[in-house]
Amino acid sequence: MSQIEARIAKQEKLVAKHPGNAEHWSMLGRLRRRNNQFAESIIAFTQCVALDSARLDAWSQMGFSFLDMFKLKEALETFAFVLQMEPSRAEAVFGCALAQEMMGNHADALELIDHAVALEPTNPKLYPLRAYLHATYGRDPAITLAYFRDWAERFADPLSAAARPLAIDRTPGRKLRIGYVSADLRNHSVAYFVEPIFGRHDRGQVHVSVFSSGAVDAVTERIRPTVDQWFDIAALSDDDACALIRRQKIDILIDLSGHTLGNRLMVFARRAAPVQLTYLGFMYTTGMRAMDYRLTDDKMDPPGVSEHGHSEQLFRLKRAGVYQPPQVPLTLEPPVLSKGRVTFASLNNLKKVTDEMLRTWRQILARVPESILIVIGSEQTQEEAIAQQRGRLEAAGLPLERICILPRLSLTGFLEMGGIVDVALDTSPLSGGTTTLHSLWMGLPIVCMAGVQAFEASTSGCLEALEIPETIATSEQEYIDIAVDLANSPERLAQYRASIRPCIEGSFLMDYDGFVADMEAAFRLMWLNYLRGEARYLDTREPIELALGEYAELRGQPAEALAA
Repeated sequence: MSQIEARIAKQEKLVAKHPGNAEHWSMLGRLRRRNNQFAESIIAFTQCVALDSARLDAWSQMGFSFLDMFKLKEALETFAFVLQMEPSRAEAVFGCALAQEMMGNHADALELIDHAVALEPTNPKLYPLRAYLHATYGRDPAITLAYFRDWAERFADPLSAAARPLAIDRTPGRKLRIGYVSADLRNHSVAYFVEPIFGRHDRGQVHVSVFSSGAVDAVTERIRPTVDQWFDIAALSDDDACALIRRQKIDILIDLSGHTLGNRLMVFARRAAPVQLTYLGFMYTTGMRAMDYRLTDDKMDPPGVSEHGHSEQLFRLKRAGVYQPPQVPLTLEPPVLSKGRVTFASLNNLKKVTDEMLRTWRQILARVPESILIVIGSEQTQEEAIAQQRGRLEAAGLPLERICILPRLSLTGFLEMGGIVDVALDTSPLSGGTTTLHSLWMGLPIVCMAGVQAFEASTSGCLEALEIPETIATSEQEYIDIAVDLANSPERLAQYRASIRPCIEGSFLMDYDGFVADMEAAFRLMWLNYLRGEARYLDTREPIELALGEYAELRGQPAEALAA
């Protein structure tokens, strides 16, 4: 039983003993929500407000639970009730901003989140969404950094300045103790990328610990045995989690969440380890002084271009990551051959789709007669998705009789798209991540826009690295032309389906051993940077032996003494 499950069991006993206590029900709802038991959390919050209807905190938490379940209509209705009772309640305005962002109403979301911050400028939970929205839809790296730095300067950096010194074994070549921190080591997209890594670390070079702050499921149980130590920190305070990590004498601590839900960035702010870096789960800067590096590559973050948008040093691996594909058969025949018409699809969630993107797709449909477009919303049912998204699609001028609006899909449902879709259309400025790789694995060509910042370049960077750049556009018109040309070339679609999966299998994406060796080289070079007191190495081109020798010469020590 995890720590959070144990706390839930204890709270359930309190509720059973004192069923008329609203506070006990409220705490049970919060704990269940933290454990991803969203329907159960709503039941608990409902009991709380039934006992005390003035508990606006419980009403708000109920709204967030509805958001967790992608019941956007119910969430907005709940937040509207809270704001009717207290118009200046910032958490309810924040909830409305989240809901609007999930529906793709970016302008409304920006206005709401700015209002929430103005209402409650001392609430640290509000700032990351503001930074994320302005970063994504403002598209100015300098503005991106300014918004994330605003959060960090108020809430994270003061903790870093007050952190106690660490007791550190400064031996350069010794076995390093590394730790991963994440709330997503479960049935989550992050697992597709980290599961191949954990078990392949060279235990002669590194000791691997995981500090998990999320819910537990079958994926968690599969991953857990692949590491040396696993710590459940879901129920620990930030101070206690930091103390635990320090007791484990972690040398290099890796954040896998960034500013996403369940993150423990405030543990990093307390300087839990001498070297701290962020990787994978968030394609933006954290803004924190205590986060030393962000792991990336030169495709996702071109040298000399992305640095000014980050508070961290960008440390570039040969490639940014690996991919563990799902088990799904490949449909070799493009559906157009049997259906007689082309099917386009945006397999990214509709919340990533701007109004400009919708108008671009309208032009594609106009040039490919009888083609259809599939889009995917956040809602749980198709009826809800149609009701929520129809007006926005209609306002963009899309022919609704040629649009198929789907609700949020399970992984199984998503992978069925390989037998339905001919051409995938990526979004901009927020491009696909896991969705892109799954789409390629299904044999789909992906039309995308080139990007500069990581969040807008994830698809184009992947295609460039795979050496299949022909579907990358540098303008709206080129994007349209590429999509139309693919639609008019069934033979190209068939060739793509036959070639892309072998291409991925033979690429860096599935070279797990090579990637882990490169990552461990990065850890060693970061460690040497720490010992030197300067960021001497910022990529893995420098052989470790030479770097160690250079450090030995700097210290006036024989090279053989470095591993002592």
